[in-house]
Amino acid sequence: MTRELKGTRYLTVENEALAKFITTKLPYLDFFETLKLYRKIEPVIDDAGRALLNANDRYYLLTVTCKRHDAWHPWLFERCREVEKSPDGHLDLWARYHYKSTICTFAGCLQEIIRNPEITIAIISGTNKVAQPFLIQIQDEMERNDDLKRIHSDVFWDEPRKEAPQWSRDKGLKVKRMGNPKEATIEAFGLIDGMRTGKHYGLLVYDDLVDETMINNPEIITKVTVAWELSDNLGQLSGTRKWHQGTRYSF
Repeated sequence: MTRELKGTRYLTVENEALAKFITTKLPYLDFFETLKLYRKIEPVIDDAGRALLNANDRYYLLTVTCKRHDAWHPWLFERCREVEKSPDGHLDLWARYHYKSTICTFAGCLQEIIRNPEITIAIISGTNKVAQPFLIQIQDEMERNDDLKRIHSDVFWDEPRKEAPQWSRDKGLKVKRMGNPKEATIEAFGLIDGMRTGKHYGLLVYDDLVDETMINNPEIITKVTVAWELSDNLGQLSGTRKWHQGTRYSF
C-alpha cells in the first residue's frame, strides 16, 4: 500500500526516486533493513532529501538528524513505526523509560512542525512542573541542533533567541510561519495550574496527565480528570487532533 508523502515542498527532481521509495517501500522495511538503508544513503543524500526523510520517517528524524543513538533498538523502532502510521485518537500506555515521550512528544511534535509550520500544538500534562520539561527539550533541540536548522531553514530560526517573534518557555515558541494566530507554534502547560483560556490548538498532546506523585491523592486525580474534560475547549472548531501518552500506575 502506498503511503501519503508528507512535506512535499521538499520534493525536487533529484529526490523523486527517494520520494517514491519513502511512500512504497520504506514503511515496510524491518529494523536492520532500515539501518542498512540509512548507512547507504547518508553519504550521498542532499539536504532536500534529508528534509523529505525527516518529514516522513520519524525514526530517521530521531536517530539520525537528532542524533539519539540511544534509540537504536528494534522494539523502539517498531513503536516509532506504529505511532507514526496512526498517531491520532489513541491512548498509548507504556511502562516508564520506554521512550513514549521521546518518540511521541519530542520527535512527534518536531515532525509535525516540519510537515506544517503553521500548526499550533499544546503539550498538556497534569501540572506545569511536568509539562515544562517537554517544551524545554524541544526548545533546546531547535536552538542547538545545527543540522536540524540547516536542513529545515524554512522552518527553524538560526538564532531563535534573537530572531523569533516569541521564544518563551512560559508563553511558547514560534517558528517561521506565514500566519499570525495568537497561539504559539508550540506551548506547554499543566491542567490544574496552567490551563490556557481563549486559545485553540490544532494538535493537543496529552503526556503524563497523572504521574507517580499523584497516584495516592484521589482529590488531585479528580481535579486532573475534570480539567481534562474541560480541555476539549482548547481545540479548534473542527479537525482538532489528539494524542494521549501515559503510564499505567493502577488497575
